[in-house]
Amino acid sequence: MKLVILSVEDEHRERCVDFVHQADGSCVYRLYRKEPEDHGRWSLVADYAAVTFADLESAYISARSRIPWLPEALPCPARSQVPKSSG
Repeated sequence: MKLVILSVEDEHRERCVDFVHQADGSCVYRLYRKEPEDHGRWSLVADYAAVTFADLESAYISARSRIPWLPEALPCPARSQVPKSSG
């Protein structure tokens, strides 16, 4: 099962990064935007899910290097936001 474990919006609430916990325990992220002509719906801008990460922290480190506004919106995700595997 895939589960969005963290969703971070920019200060204008026009862009968003979703961090997703995959069924295999890995983490990926995707970038979305929301514009008036989209009637409030989020549109996928960049899908970075081809690269998987061991955890949220690793995915965040990658995302902050690709998404300039992310470090200001979320300086560092809390470790408690990462789901524990039921292994």
